[in-house]
Amino acid sequence: MSKKLISVICPTHRREKLQTRFADFVHKNCYNPKYSEIVFGIDNNDEIAISTANKLKEKYGDEFIRVCLVEPGEKLANISNICAKTTCRGAILGNAADDVVYRSKDWDVVVLKEFAKYEDKILLLWSDDGLWGGSLASHYFIHKNWVKVLGHVQPTYFYADWTDHWNQRLATQLGRAKLITDRNKLFIEHLHAEHGGMEKDETYWKVKEKRERNVKEGLNFDFHNPPPELKKFHQVEYEKLFNFIKQFKKE
Repeated sequence: MSKKLISVICPTHRREKLQTRFADFVHKNCYNPKYSEIVFGIDNNDEIAISTANKLKEKYGDEFIRVCLVEPGEKLANISNICAKTTCRGAILGNAADDVVYRSKDWDVVVLKEFAKYEDKILLLWSDDGLWGGSLASHYFIHKNWVKVLGHVQPTYFYADWTDHWNQRLATQLGRAKLITDRNKLFIEHLHAEHGGMEKDETYWKVKEKRERNVKEGLNFDFHNPPPELKKFHQVEYEKLFNFIKQFKKE
């Protein structure tokens, strides 16, 4: 068994075609799949996603395809957290939705080189997603040190969305936000249903309900005007990461 360097986390729900496409592109555009893995976060009663994962294991091996089963109804953000804590073996964690495509060749080499620049490994790395020119870090890479300090890949204050804003703001404040706009180096394309990238399926509507619940409860993390209490929690996380970097330099 090879030591895994990168774990790509992908929560998925009843999307056989997208789940398969996701795995195919991650694998074929990986320079050395031996050192990477995909960890699918799947509801324990989702027979479609579990069956698809098993087919992908037959195709790519169970060293590359891993499954983390969660309770149905788990908060979307927390699925990634559970995967990271229980299943991921790589030190670098990719976090992506099942409607993205890893387009760039040798994406793993680029990721490893970027994290090698920082001894403490505190970095948020992302690419242009084909929609916003990279202005939002919606699909990204962090290191397990980030999770070690904060206790999560994504905060769980929201039913859906906003966690990318949260992490991007943290990284920007720290001076550890890295966007790669060169699609030849790193291009993770988001084929979002609202932009015609895919059909609006059952899973899309379920996530939309969660977004609407955020609105009803006043949960957001807009860069310019976040709710005061969430801003306070965010500042605590910033200080934790800042102090980790500072202490790491001393050591």
